[in-house]
Amino acid sequence: MHYRAIFHVLGLLLIVTGSSMFLPAISSIYYHETDLLPIIFSALIIISLGLPLWWNFRKQNELNIKDSIIIAVFGWFVVSAASALPFMVHGSIPSFTDAFFEMMSGYTTTGATILTDIESVPHGLLFWRSETHLLGGMGFLTLAIIFLPKGMGGLRIFRADASPGQAITKEKFKVRTKDTILMLWAIYLGLNLIETLLLTLGGMSLFESMCHAFGTISTSGYSPKNAGIGFYNNAYFDWVITLFMFLGGVNFILFYQAIKGDWKSVGLNTEFWWYAAVTLFFCAVVSLILWQADIFDSIAESLRYGFFQVISLL
Repeated sequence: MHYRAIFHVLGLLLIVTGSSMFLPAISSIYYHETDLLPIIFSALIIISLGLPLWWNFRKQNELNIKDSIIIAVFGWFVVSAASALPFMVHGSIPSFTDAFFEMMSGYTTTGATILTDIESVPHGLLFWRSETHLLGGMGFLTLAIIFLPKGMGGLRIFRADASPGQAITKEKFKVRTKDTILMLWAIYLGLNLIETLLLTLGGMSLFESMCHAFGTISTSGYSPKNAGIGFYNNAYFDWVITLFMFLGGVNFILFYQAIKGDWKSVGLNTEFWWYAAVTLFFCAVVSLILWQADIFDSIAESLRYGFFQVISLL
């Protein structure tokens, strides 16, 4: 194993984690809440821990398969543990075990939570909680690879970390690793931006729109509301989120091919058509059951809730 290379990457992960906390700090400033100093303090502590590792072990060897697997495994634990710090410093989640669980759930896009009163948590920390979905949805380690020097074996980490790496391998894209990752992140962030705009146009606040978009495209589920999206009881919001939950489950390589105009490859992708067919079938079945059971007043409501529930489960 190449310990220097492993510590170098783990240090980089800590730097990226700490730097990512400055975005939710903007929410704290805007809402004038008590979580600003805990977030800034935590960010500086995490960056100060990562910088020595990144700098002192910068003369590294190329990563092999074993190194990449170790980074992929321990990277999740290191990042989740570091990300828990703002919640503990502020006191919203004083227990390390609970805070670690909340962050690991966010990064792995599991969506499980230990919070019983989500709305009592300050906006900055809620934004950070949702941002873990954004970072974890594409694979947090893939973001750090962008900053790795050439020849370090970033593709091995890419494949060890997340499904996009497997998709790239199968598609045999003839591009450099960083170009591929940047392309996937551009598509991923673009979908988040479009959903945020659509929710905002429907009357949802920008803060809540971003939090819900982060949890939708990553197929996760965190919401800044105790009742989730049900808080709004709004058909428009439900359909927007239903659409983007479906899109979040599509192989992002298909979006890239569609942008390039390669519709033939999209049309021949059996994975997508099976995904669409199975989704549509069960949506129709569940909607029909809801309508026949007179659970809702109209077929429109049955379709709305049937599609939402099925796609959220898929």
